[in-house]
Amino acid sequence: MTGDIRKEFTQAQSAGKREQVLKDPAHPQYHLTGVVGWMNDPNGLCQKDGTNHIFYQYSPQSPDGSGWRGWAHYTTRDWVHYQEEDDPLVPDGLADQGGSYSGSALVDQDVIRFFYTANRKLPGNHDYICSGRVHWTMEFDSPDGEHFTGRQVLLKNRDYPADLSCHVRDPKVWKENDTYYMVLGARTRRDQGEVLLYASPDLKDWKLQEIITSQKPLGYMWECPDVFEMNGTDWMIFCPQGVKADFETDQDSVCALGTIKGLHKGQPLLENVRLLDYGPDFYAPQSFEDESGRRILLGWMGHPETGEMNPTLENGWQHQFSIPRLLSVNNGTITQQILPEMKELAYDETRFQLDADQCRDLPQRAMIVDLNLPKGDWKLSFRQAEIACQDGVFSVDLKESAAGRIKRSFQSGNVTRLQIVSDSSSLELFLNEGEKTYSTRLYDQKQEDLTICCDHAIHGTAWKMHSIDVAWKLDKNTEEGRFVPAGLPEGEWDEPGMDE
Repeated sequence: MTGDIRKEFTQAQSAGKREQVLKDPAHPQYHLTGVVGWMNDPNGLCQKDGTNHIFYQYSPQSPDGSGWRGWAHYTTRDWVHYQEEDDPLVPDGLADQGGSYSGSALVDQDVIRFFYTANRKLPGNHDYICSGRVHWTMEFDSPDGEHFTGRQVLLKNRDYPADLSCHVRDPKVWKENDTYYMVLGARTRRDQGEVLLYASPDLKDWKLQEIITSQKPLGYMWECPDVFEMNGTDWMIFCPQGVKADFETDQDSVCALGTIKGLHKGQPLLENVRLLDYGPDFYAPQSFEDESGRRILLGWMGHPETGEMNPTLENGWQHQFSIPRLLSVNNGTITQQILPEMKELAYDETRFQLDADQCRDLPQRAMIVDLNLPKGDWKLSFRQAEIACQDGVFSVDLKESAAGRIKRSFQSGNVTRLQIVSDSSSLELFLNEGEKTYSTRLYDQKQEDLTICCDHAIHGTAWKMHSIDVAWKLDKNTEEGRFVPAGLPEGEWDEPGMDE
């Protein structure tokens, strides 16, 4: 089984299929994407010895995500030049036959330690919510991001609280003093979302310490939890499901941010919950602290509910990442800003002014545009998107380029600065120094779409953006022993009662 699945992964990533993807006009210039097929959640983000490691959920056989789901891997030292690495993790054992699901990384004692969820649906008459699903927490290591150890089982179904469903996943691990902590997203049998907090002295013996909940139930499942401390506050980014009414959005699942009151004190409570990003294409982000102490976030510019809204399916690929974002705390809340390294891709800076109702041609889609806008109401068109701020409500209408996405709006207050990160088929909007963000895909392929207009006089600065440099693993030196994938744990995969 092992060799067959890895062989399928490799065959699906042939040079011919890669070239087909690159010919698509919607393929991003400076956003990272999978070389073929489907990509989603960023996993295992970390930096070791100056190298940033970016792992992610990957299904190269099928752009709709229906094939084998494993982990792919990029590295970069500068966020401009990337190396595609070999796939470290494929679903080649019984426990993760349904997918090697999301997880995280921790650099500890000069070793990168990886944690993920092994998923498998068992045969039989099951609902796969409360029965019939393997959802084990797994761990493997690497000294260098190229040689990986065998996988070890940390937690099995029977190790989770008895009131939980079979949906427990997405471990995020960190270390405080001499104790390791791990959060896991969970769904109870009563269809309420929560996050489990485990603690361990040695990464082997894990004990449930606390359960993070909200005062009022919020959705039926919390996935992709990310807990970190900034400026003396404990924050949690997570993705609750079943919250369309709570956030007055058209999507059932969202990406949210909140503060944790009373972490490590017995009854932690999630408070001050708001959306982390207000667009239709931002989900399952992950953050990490780099070696200089910066917290960097990368998000999946996709969504579980927009999988059929991307015409790129016809060209053998789907989804991309956001640009890397720098997280900070300003005025008591998290802000997201464009990572400074993105400036290395910018060229041909142009300062401009527009009179009211004046239009200006855009030279290309791959741009960053920084606008100063009037206080109060304004309406802007950029490419085919109509962007407006009216009575303190920010809205985006993609018109003909929406591919099924509807007009969205949210309370923003006055927006006097707007940074537009524009690529071949995406927009990321940063409002008021990143106080709020809006991420979306869009599909406009006509030259006449490349304009910017506003109903008020505005001024700003625009940069063209170079493409990131991505070196394929097909071109790497592949001498024997250079790459060792994560192996199977001995004697763990075939035992009976895997769902117990």
